[in-house]
Amino acid sequence: MHLPYALSALPVGACDCHAHIFGPFEQYPLATTRTYTPQESTVHDFYALLTRLGLQRGVLVQASAYGTDNRAMLAALKHCSENNRVIELRGVVVTDRTVSDDELNAWWEQGVRGLRFRHAPPSSGASHYHNTVGLEDFYALAPRMREHGFHAQLWTHASCWNDIEKGVLDTGVPVVIDHMARVDPDRDLSTQPFRSLLDALKRGDIWVKMTAYRNTSRFPGMEDMAQAMAKFVDCNPDRLLWGSDWPHINFPSEVDTQSLLMHLLGHLGGADMVKRVLVDNPAAFYGFETVG
Repeated sequence: MHLPYALSALPVGACDCHAHIFGPFEQYPLATTRTYTPQESTVHDFYALLTRLGLQRGVLVQASAYGTDNRAMLAALKHCSENNRVIELRGVVVTDRTVSDDELNAWWEQGVRGLRFRHAPPSSGASHYHNTVGLEDFYALAPRMREHGFHAQLWTHASCWNDIEKGVLDTGVPVVIDHMARVDPDRDLSTQPFRSLLDALKRGDIWVKMTAYRNTSRFPGMEDMAQAMAKFVDCNPDRLLWGSDWPHINFPSEVDTQSLLMHLLGHLGGADMVKRVLVDNPAAFYGFETVG
């Protein structure tokens, strides 16, 4: 692993491609039925985080504690577009097949670029999450997603990629995989589903969010993730994105977001690769202005 690239030298336009907004709860209460209860984490808190990390762009992703009530995230996008001249934001909503074309059009105008879906094998122990939307709704929505220009963000596991690959790719919708496909560094790396996932990445059929800490059993050092990180980076760095997953909801340990960014930088090495993953790839995928 290379020595970490200095945060003070991050390129202009660097982006955190995965964060969540919660609150203010007086205006935007959480779903009554939910798997976890997060602390209030507002758009102002996110601005402060990005500034501290030296980032100018962010992508807000709807979390299951809000279900399909996207108002808090949409309000954050609106606040940013009207009040912040330093930070740029995009959004990813959660909705089902009943969404209207008028809503899809309005969301695009507000900065939404993707719809989030979830698929986990029952053996993962993670099928209990409330308020998520599954692949059947994705397949039903895919023609309209293509028409409107939306991508699909998919929370899934590397272990079940072979089961869903054809259906997902046949939609013709651009797909980004959350959290490095929840890859288990001790069990998945030599399996056929993981090799198929890497093949899809190498072909450019999918994008992957490099959020390592959700997958490690050796937090905070994450030494067990070194091989997985290298496999993704070596496979196709032009299809990789980074997301902090701030504010680190439903995680048993306190997380320092700056350390997560430093961990990524340590696996990217030089300035050219850092710019590709933190600036160029997010600009291409989320429609930010290209930085020279």
